Amino acid sequence: MQQTPESESVVKQIKVKVREVNNLPIGLRIIVDFDEQCATYGDATGLLAGFLGTLASNSKLFPVDYDKWSGGRSGIPSIF
Repeated sequence: MQQTPESESVVKQIKVKVREVNNLPIGLRIIVDFDEQCATYGDATGLLAGFLGTLASNSKLFPVDYDKWSGGRSGIPSIF
């Protein structure tokens, strides 16, 4: 599902493939629904999982190359 930013009440369904997510027209958004336990449901669930898998498997799209995750000199930099 995608939503146009001009009107919060306008929602339309279109088919989007994982490889097309990065090339969406400006202003269109994918809406992922979550339940009370923060689990995704609905049509966008597979699209989200596929896109996150693409990010995780391609270091050029999402360069995660920290020696350790706890911070410090070779870890993730603090943003605060």
